[in-house]
Amino acid sequence: MNHKEQIRSELAALKGQSGALAALVRKSPTQFYVGYQEWYTKAVKIVQVFAPDRLTEFRNYYEGDPKRKEISGATYCIRDFVRGMRPVSDPFEFRAGRTFDPNEVVLGQFMTQIHILGALSSRIDGIVAELESTIAHGIQDAEIDSAEALRKVNLRAAGALAGVVLETHLQRVAGAHHVVIAKKNPTVGDLNEPLKKAGVYDMPEYRKIQLLADIRNLCTHQKGKDPTPEQIDEVLNGVRSITKSVF
Repeated sequence: MNHKEQIRSELAALKGQSGALAALVRKSPTQFYVGYQEWYTKAVKIVQVFAPDRLTEFRNYYEGDPKRKEISGATYCIRDFVRGMRPVSDPFEFRAGRTFDPNEVVLGQFMTQIHILGALSSRIDGIVAELESTIAHGIQDAEIDSAEALRKVNLRAAGALAGVVLETHLQRVAGAHHVVIAKKNPTVGDLNEPLKKAGVYDMPEYRKIQLLADIRNLCTHQKGKDPTPEQIDEVLNGVRSITKSVF
């Protein structure tokens, strides 16, 4: 199960719990208290990641306004309900509009939280892809930094490592653009041609990547001509540039 499937599974589980919890608001407030605390702890973390623009609203339904001067139907919150706080029960007060039904208020707030959570499905693909891309780019930068440090010790090793970074990046680009690669373990050259044909990049990038692949091959072949420091600089700078410009 990948990250997207795990998140959708968690959302589905929370949705399933929410229906049973909503029924408990009137039927068994004590059971609602226990179940809601677990539900809210999980739900608020998901909202924080996938809907930060709705997080304050989502939390306010539970936490309420800390600066409120009185408890009314407009300021009452789920935390009050969980703590057992209730408005006066005098029928005259209720008819005069000076009190309210806490069950109705809490149920309305909880249903709004459920709707916010339910709307997150449309955001999962984009945000997970963005997070994965951010992590991948962080790893790539670290690997290129390592290759640059390795340059002082072994030119071949530095060039080979930079080539691995380029190959991994192009595989990710191919996946993002749904470009089919024939080989199971493709090299940079195997990836370069299909990506160009698919219009992911044009001829200048294609030729640049082809040159970087040639230098990488020079580094990985132990026999023959050794790479020059200038060639290693070219592959290091070229790979860093490609990973920043080709997506």
